[in-house]
Amino acid sequence: MEAISTWIMSNFQLKARLLWAMETGTGLHGPEKYLPYITLDRLITPTEVAKQIQKLDHRLPRATRQALVRHICRRSNVPRPDGAQALPYYLDTTCKRIFAILILIDGVSLELLFYLERKRVRDVDLLLPSNGRLGEGSVAAEFYRLLGLDRRTKFARCQWKVLAPIFQNRPGGEVPVYQFGPGTILPWTIHSKNSMLGTTSNVYLMKIDRRNRHLQFFTREGTDLTEVALKEFMDCIEEAAFDAEVTALKRFTSDDNPHITELLAAFERDGRFYLICPLAQSNLTGLLQSTDPRQCADDKTLKRWIFAQCLGLATALSRIHVFKTADSQTGITKTEYGAHGDIKPENILWYNPPSSSSPNTTTTTPLPSGVLQICDFGQAAWLPSSSSSSSSSDNTPESLNGNGNDGEHLSAVYRAPEQYYPTRVARSQESDVFALGCIFLGLAVWFVQGPEALARFAEERRREREPVWVWDRVDGDRVFGHGDGVEDGGERRKGRYFKFVADAAGREFVPVFKRVVVEKIEALRRQADCLAVWGLVSYVYENMLQLDDSRRPRCDWVVEVLRALLAGLDAPEDRVAGEDE
Repeated sequence: MEAISTWIMSNFQLKARLLWAMETGTGLHGPEKYLPYITLDRLITPTEVAKQIQKLDHRLPRATRQALVRHICRRSNVPRPDGAQALPYYLDTTCKRIFAILILIDGVSLELLFYLERKRVRDVDLLLPSNGRLGEGSVAAEFYRLLGLDRRTKFARCQWKVLAPIFQNRPGGEVPVYQFGPGTILPWTIHSKNSMLGTTSNVYLMKIDRRNRHLQFFTREGTDLTEVALKEFMDCIEEAAFDAEVTALKRFTSDDNPHITELLAAFERDGRFYLICPLAQSNLTGLLQSTDPRQCADDKTLKRWIFAQCLGLATALSRIHVFKTADSQTGITKTEYGAHGDIKPENILWYNPPSSSSPNTTTTTPLPSGVLQICDFGQAAWLPSSSSSSSSSDNTPESLNGNGNDGEHLSAVYRAPEQYYPTRVARSQESDVFALGCIFLGLAVWFVQGPEALARFAEERRREREPVWVWDRVDGDRVFGHGDGVEDGGERRKGRYFKFVADAAGREFVPVFKRVVVEKIEALRRQADCLAVWGLVSYVYENMLQLDDSRRPRCDWVVEVLRALLAGLDAPEDRVAGEDE
């Protein structure tokens, strides 16, 4: 195949060689061909351009021919935008792209080439805005007039084949955010077999072809990635939700927190929104379902890994709750209070790159390795920034401003009791702590009893009877997504850790733990093989899962407790089997 390609490149006409060199990308309505910029530069050379001009008129003076060649192929000193907001397409100060498009549409003429050279029209002049309109009186508008109707239509349709964007990030630099026109051909193909389809977004695997150099991403540590994840938001997601997630991820990407997923790039095309992030091996749900801790040979190392990940997640959530930045010039500390709003296992990703994977990657027990990271900030809420020279850590918000969706996509199983009252906010820092406590409890069940017990625990919570009619009184007029009401028997509510029961007077409804949850806590306390595990289960039950949100600890308090428990793993082990308190 390589020999055939070389023969075509050297013997066929330029148009045929351009068509042969095209790769398959993703257009607005499916696969489309595009020409990698590095290949185009290799084909549109001064020698090749001179040959094409010679075919148009072999009587042209040599000096005239050389002037046209110089304008098409030589880069001038015209400044080009730089930095994170630079033009996303590979548009430099040559005229190679315009020349290639004219070749592809059979539209090359001396009149057009002379106009390009006389007016100094370059590739950077002809990038159409997203609405496809050009400013009156511009050199681009005059160029399109000279094309004529037929060639103009072909040019507008063909131009995107040589304008595939370049996506690059710089470790520690500003995250690039782009806006593309509807005709943009993205320089990748989607691997649908490796996709994860969700309620509000789909995530696809993207493999980076380094030969084309259109994609180049580095992690915080400077690792050059060969695979990344493309997150495509559904049409139901508004721009506010996309902006909220981009803003949060940009903030924490620059913050260099290892337990918050990293944003590599973001873009919009024709009203749809996309994020590019490092590719995770799984989310927490998939990890716990596919691995059995009892098969791990080094129990102590695995235990330390679990506690370290719990501490990392709590630290990351604490950073989300209170984000402080200091102005290097004024010394003023700015504080923003936030809430993630949708903490659940599906929004915790497991990254286990090859450099940190276990040597034997064919086994079904890849632990202990990798890192857990919080993702999906589409439901995040923020309190407007406050500034002070000495912000107090006791200053916590009473309410948070979200993106206006009123929590309609929040997870049902991990929602806290207070989130069901119509007079309360849809998300809060206290509800984040409750959801994180549910996740920690699930990790404890998985570690002590195995993945089968974790699955049974979820099923037992769903089966426990609860008065479904109560929900209509508790919810009021608030609706949290489709299929979450009384009409379907409250199926999604049945997986919760609590239920509502009527008080003695029958006028108020209060949350109580489900019986299976209390029994599971007692069983874990009996089976815990060290004080640290017993302490984690007890702290989660007695503090993080408090049904009264006013009695739940702040996340920074949770961090301190987990730090002490992790340090306690190095102390001599004392069995606590049989202890209930």
